Amino acid sequence: MRQGAVSAAPGTRARTLADLDQAAIDLLPVGVSVCAADGAPIRWNRAAERLWGRAPRRNEEAERFGGAWRMYGVDGARLAAERTPIFEVLAAGGRCSAELLVERPDGERKAVALTAEALLDEVGRAVGAVVCFQELAERTAPTPSAAERRARDLLEALPAAVYTTDADGRITFYNAAAAELLGGAPDLDETRWCGAWKLFTPDGAPLAVEDCAMAVTLRENRPVRGAEVLAERPDGSRRPILPYPTPLRDRRGRLVGAVNMLVDVSEQKEAEARQRLLVDELNHRVKNTLATVQSLAFQTLRHTASPEAFRESFENRLVALARAHDLLTRRCWQGADVRDIVSRELDPWTDGLTERTRVEGPSVELTPRQAVALALVVHELTTNAVKHGALGAPDGAVSVTWRREAEDDDARVYMSWAERGGPAVRPPERGGFGSTLIRRSVAGDLGGKAELNWAPGGLACTLEFPLRG
Repeated sequence: MRQGAVSAAPGTRARTLADLDQAAIDLLPVGVSVCAADGAPIRWNRAAERLWGRAPRRNEEAERFGGAWRMYGVDGARLAAERTPIFEVLAAGGRCSAELLVERPDGERKAVALTAEALLDEVGRAVGAVVCFQELAERTAPTPSAAERRARDLLEALPAAVYTTDADGRITFYNAAAAELLGGAPDLDETRWCGAWKLFTPDGAPLAVEDCAMAVTLRENRPVRGAEVLAERPDGSRRPILPYPTPLRDRRGRLVGAVNMLVDVSEQKEAEARQRLLVDELNHRVKNTLATVQSLAFQTLRHTASPEAFRESFENRLVALARAHDLLTRRCWQGADVRDIVSRELDPWTDGLTERTRVEGPSVELTPRQAVALALVVHELTTNAVKHGALGAPDGAVSVTWRREAEDDDARVYMSWAERGGPAVRPPERGGFGSTLIRRSVAGDLGGKAELNWAPGGLACTLEFPLRG
């Protein structure tokens, strides 16, 4: 494109853009358009419409700095908005002349001489611009074939980022998806190899643009695959990208350029990170579960007198552990509420009869580790109540209450288990595994303490432990 520099001469002063009369500009034989300070077209004449083959939409973002369907340099390179003469005039406040190609919606291209001049207010600020288009009838503009237009329109419509270069690596085309991915529009025929602001290897080391995949493709005349990079955008954000540069050759097989498709793999990377986290978490949970099962098996075996008694006690404890895991699974292992934990252990033995159980307390969310520990503790208390306590008697009942208290930003849970209406209770002659498990679980997994009181009216147990986030 032959384009002169913006003239330092002041632009035309106009009090308002309305000073330009529509009827007057419609009489002019050349195309004339008027745009606002942001480049949006607000007025144009019939000659401009005939030249453009269309009427632009007023005050539309996509119509800024033009009016034509598309504009190209005389070399056929498409002009980005910030490289148009209108943009330069509005930025500098002067005058500019250039020759370029205007493409109509039907694909026909016309060579035009364009002159743009800024409209200035009283203090010399650009409030808009007047643009004149004069068709260069003696010059035949290279009009792409129908196949070329379809190919270009297809690339424009693709959601994937695509751009092309010539044999020297200068970018000759890019679509909207490429501009969005890279965070800006590259300068056609100036930017080489890649439109990214900066490039880095996957481990964060700087990568020279002349060593990028597109540069290798053009230098070695071969496609490049699997060369992942981090592309830094002008705002500082980085995107992991997989480029797919492929050479373009003419009919004789000579290299004339390359096409590159950029695939943003950000979502894939995030999914892989989540998967690694889930696998690590799963391994951790499996190890903890196996350790718990091993401990339950060993301690149950030590405190039972026969294989039958071992099987019954061990199976019941595994069922309690499974119920706790099922509850956590329903919540995606984010935690569990105290009420759900207690109810799941008591309901199978009371058939949900509220006169035999009282479960009362606020909503308190426990971590997965706390939830499993509390489930095993409540299971031991429930099993003891069924075999030796209130739940084994027709009129027996159990009350389970809890409260949450905060002390200097350290929230703690206080829980009480109280039985009544059962047989007379006396302390055991020697501690069994159930009471040992309760104390160890509360101390080790909950970080608190447990007290068991074998009162004549029924077993009472109090738990106290910190509420961890």
